[in-house]
Amino acid sequence: MFIVPRTCREKVDERDEQYDISHPIDYFRERSAYVLLGEPGAGKSSLFEVEANNTPDGLCISARDFIALDYEEWRDKTLFIDGLDETRAGNGDARTPLDAIRGKLNKLGCKRFRISCRAADWLGSLDTKDIKKVSPDHNITILYLDPLSSNDIKTDRR
Repeated sequence: MFIVPRTCREKVDERDEQYDISHPIDYFRERSAYVLLGEPGAGKSSLFEVEANNTPDGLCISARDFIALDYEEWRDKTLFIDGLDETRAGNGDARTPLDAIRGKLNKLGCKRFRISCRAADWLGSLDTKDIKKVSPDHNITILYLDPLSSNDIKTDRR
């Protein structure tokens, strides 16, 4: 399988929509926690699978499974929690799924985690403020997945 290297832009100021220049996703690997935002179908889940495979202690898990299941061995992993937006769909209070994830992260004391979410379903500074509370260093990086360029799409994948 051919993997197109993906890039992201880091949010510069959480009070506005300003983003930094694009960097390859591996530029952010040493961050203790980040949220990956993007449009539907942009490749967030595929990127998380690749990143989890390229992280020695990486584990990619759906947000739904992370909320519902309990495994002590998650404590020692870099968790890639995929699809926060999918757990928010149809939920009366959009904050409830993130609160469940925060509670589990706090209980596990994970050394690193990443969360993916559709940009439209991220509640901005409210979510950012809440997730910072469970980040190992009390910081959170907000990333926006760059769309594939025309050249990326045309690349021969054989």
